[in-house]
Amino acid sequence: MNAVAMLQKIYQQNSTGVWRRSEESNFDYTDGKEVEERLLRLLKSAKDLSLASDELQRMMIDWPSEYHLTPLRANLLSSFDLKRFPKILEIGSGCGAITRQLGEKCPDSEILSLDGSRRRAEITRARCRELKNVEVCCDSFANFQSQVYFDLITMIGVLEYSPSFFDSVNPVVEAMEHARNMLSEDGVMVIAIENQLGLKYFNGCSEDHTGKIFWGVNDRYLPDTIRTFGKAELQSLIKEAGFERVEFLYPFPDYKLPQLLLREEALNDSVFRAGIIAGQYPSRDYICNGRKLFDESNAWKVLERNGMLADLSNSFLVFAFNGKGRVEDLTGQWLAKTFTSRRKKKYHIETTFLRSTRGLVAQKCPSYKVAGESSDEHPVKHHIDDSPYVWGTLYSERLGEAISVEKPIDGFINYLTPWFDYLSKQTQKSYISKGEEQKVVPKILLDCTPANLIWNEQHELCLIDQEWECIQPLEIGFLLFRGIYRELQSHIEILEQSNLFNGRTCFDVVEETFSHFDMQFDDETFLRYVTQEINFQMFVGCWSETRDEIQHIMESFFRKRREQRRSSGDVLQCDLDGVLLELDGAGKHIEQLYSDLAQKTECINHYSKSWSWRITAPLRFGGRLVRRIVSPCAK
Repeated sequence: MNAVAMLQKIYQQNSTGVWRRSEESNFDYTDGKEVEERLLRLLKSAKDLSLASDELQRMMIDWPSEYHLTPLRANLLSSFDLKRFPKILEIGSGCGAITRQLGEKCPDSEILSLDGSRRRAEITRARCRELKNVEVCCDSFANFQSQVYFDLITMIGVLEYSPSFFDSVNPVVEAMEHARNMLSEDGVMVIAIENQLGLKYFNGCSEDHTGKIFWGVNDRYLPDTIRTFGKAELQSLIKEAGFERVEFLYPFPDYKLPQLLLREEALNDSVFRAGIIAGQYPSRDYICNGRKLFDESNAWKVLERNGMLADLSNSFLVFAFNGKGRVEDLTGQWLAKTFTSRRKKKYHIETTFLRSTRGLVAQKCPSYKVAGESSDEHPVKHHIDDSPYVWGTLYSERLGEAISVEKPIDGFINYLTPWFDYLSKQTQKSYISKGEEQKVVPKILLDCTPANLIWNEQHELCLIDQEWECIQPLEIGFLLFRGIYRELQSHIEILEQSNLFNGRTCFDVVEETFSHFDMQFDDETFLRYVTQEINFQMFVGCWSETRDEIQHIMESFFRKRREQRRSSGDVLQCDLDGVLLELDGAGKHIEQLYSDLAQKTECINHYSKSWSWRITAPLRFGGRLVRRIVSPCAK
C-alpha cells in the first residue's frame, strides 16, 4: 500500500491539497497568525520555490522568515544519500523547509509530511505545490496511525515537544516508540534537537523555546511542556525506545542554521582540530539577543582539548537505526562538512574535509547546479578549487591578545601589520586612477583578508579559500579597507570592550591604520571603497534591502561613535561586587545591633539585681493586681 491509498481511507483532501480529518487537530504550534499568513502569501506568489531560491532569500526580513526561508536549513541533511529510501515520513513539517528538500532531492521517493497545525500544513503544501511525490497531512502525531512502513522517518525540532502531545509517564520514549512502529525492518530515524547543556546556554543565551536564560541547564522544565536533553540522557532514551544503533553528529552553530557538520571521527582527529573550526561559527540568541559572558571561539578549543566538545555542542543530529546500518553507508567517509550558503544560489559551496593518500584535504564543490555565464561586465569571477589542509593557527586568534595593551589602537595596528606586509610583497605595479598612482596586487587576492589567513608551523602566512578574482585592477588600498572592515564587523564587541574606539568611529580607526601604513584615506576614498564593496556584495549576495539601504547601513557602521562597552562578565562582576558591598554593610549593621542589644541586656541584668529593684518588687506586683481587678469593671 502506498501513502495516498492509506490517506484516502482516513482523511479528506481539502481545496489546499492538505489531507485532514473531519475534526480539527488538537496540536497547533505557531509562530503567530500574522507571521504565518504573511509567509503563506509570499510562497503562493513566489515563482521559484526551489531549494536556496534567490527569490525566497530576498523575502527574509525577520527571524521567523529567516528560519523558514534560509537556504542554511537544507545543509542539515544535504550530505546524506536519502534517495535510497523509497518511503519517507516527516514528522512535524513546520513550514516546509525540510519537506521541500526531501521532495526535491528524492524525486523517486514517496514523501509524507505530517504536521498538527492546519495553517502550517497549508504552508508546507504551498511550498511543495509542484512536487508530485509529496503529500501533506494535518494531524497530531499522537493520533497518526500508519498502515505503511517507512524507510526513513525524520523528527527535526520535534522530539522536544513530545510531552505536549503524548500523555504518559515517559512521553519522549513513547513518541520514539510510536515512530519506530512505523519503520521498516532496516529503517532509519533522524532526530535533530537542541542540547540542554549546549555551550551557548552557559554563555548567557536564552533557552531557544522559553526565552529564559539558564532555564535548561537548571532543569527548570515543567511537566507536560517542552524539554531537551544532554547527549548521554538522549542516547539512553533512544536506546530505551528500542533502536539498536545510534550515531551522533554535531551541527554548528546549531541544527537550525547549520554551517558546519562534525562527525565523531573529527573529534578524535589530532590534525583536524575540530575546536578551532567550531569556534568560527558563533552561536545566536534567537529570542533575546543578549550579551554573552565569554568568547566561545576560545572556549571550543579548550573543550576539544578536554574531550568535551560533543557534550556541549549546541545541537545534535542523531541517526537511530532500526537495524545495523551506519551513517557511513549514507554519506561515505569524511570528517566534517562546511557550507557557504549566505549568498546567491549559484555561488553556494560545500567543503568536505577528509583523509586521502595526500593526507587531510579540503574538497570544494558547488552545492547546486545552476547555469550561469561569466561576463567581463561582472565585478568578479568565481573559482572553486580543492586544497590541502593547512595545519596552524588562525590569524584572527591573535586579535584578543594584541588589543590587550595600554593603547588598543596600537595593538590593533600591530595585529594587522603582518597581513599588510604580506600584501605589500604581492604588489605588482601601479596604475593611474583619477590622476593618482595606485598600487595594485594580483586580482586573485580579493579575499586575502585576515579571516582567510593561517600561520603555519614555520610561522609563515598561508592563504586559504581564494574563491574570488577581480575583473578590474585590485588596489591594495581597497583590499586593506575590505580586511579592516571585516575585522571590525566580526569582532566589534570585543573591540569595544577593549576601548579601541574611546569615543571615536570605525572610520577614525581605518584612517589611523591607513596613515600608519602611509596610505591615503579620506571621505572621497571611503565612498569609493564603499561603492566597490557594495558592488561586490550586491553581485554575490541576496538582499532584501535596496542598494541605498545597504549603503546607509554600511556608512552608519563606520560613522557611529563608540564608547567602551563592558562585557556581560564585567557587568555581572560589577553587580556582584555591589551586592557583596551591600551585604558587607548589612553585616556591619547587624553586628552593631547585636552590640547594642548586648549592652541593653547587660543594663537590664544590672538593674534587676540591684537592691532598689528588689525592694520595689511588691509595689510592682500590687500594681499588676489592681489592673487585673479594674479592667473587667471598665469593660
